[in-house]
Amino acid sequence: YVYDTNNNLISETEDYDADGIVDNKSIYKYIQIDQESETNNEDRLSLADVHRFYQHEKGFHLYTIDSNEIKHIKQKSNILEMAYEYEAEKYQVLADNKDLVTGETIEGVKPLYRFFNNDTGAHLYTMDLNEKKSIEANLPNYDFEGIKYYAFEFEPENLETIPVYRMLNNQSQAHLFSSDNNEISSIQKSSSLDFSMENDGNAVFYVVEL
Repeated sequence: YVYDTNNNLISETEDYDADGIVDNKSIYKYIQIDQESETNNEDRLSLADVHRFYQHEKGFHLYTIDSNEIKHIKQKSNILEMAYEYEAEKYQVLADNKDLVTGETIEGVKPLYRFFNNDTGAHLYTMDLNEKKSIEANLPNYDFEGIKYYAFEFEPENLETIPVYRMLNNQSQAHLFSSDNNEISSIQKSSSLDFSMENDGNAVFYVVEL
């Protein structure tokens, strides 16, 4: 990975078969979001709703924008082949990191990577490249599933967004993502729930409110 002075990824190489030969190289160019109006800026984003499911038997959540995955989970849960409860759409993310008008990569937009825990059936989501690399290097029970969607790493100046926080469930060791301050406050006050705020209580990324 190669980054510019603003910590934007400008190029990356991939060696799929670990033979020391580069199989793919991607180059990224960035634009800044238009400062004229928030409405126009949203029209330039490939926004998608994040749907949240709760696995009530094991106590973890699944987040997805994939309509086929949403349909599959609902169908399997209805016939009790899966144990997910559908909770709702929670916020909007970007299905792509490209400006719909110019085709350029949007500055400050980063991918959300997803891993599957083969031991528990839970998924782990992260924007943090260091965490991603640590999981790949140290946790062989996690399968990398790729980029699932994109969000803003920091609050953009010229677009109205809301922060998303990550909490660790100390019982299931799963992670809860929430932009709902009432939900976060309720969890923290509950005597029956054992959650810890992650990232020193700071947002892990920023999204668009529904």
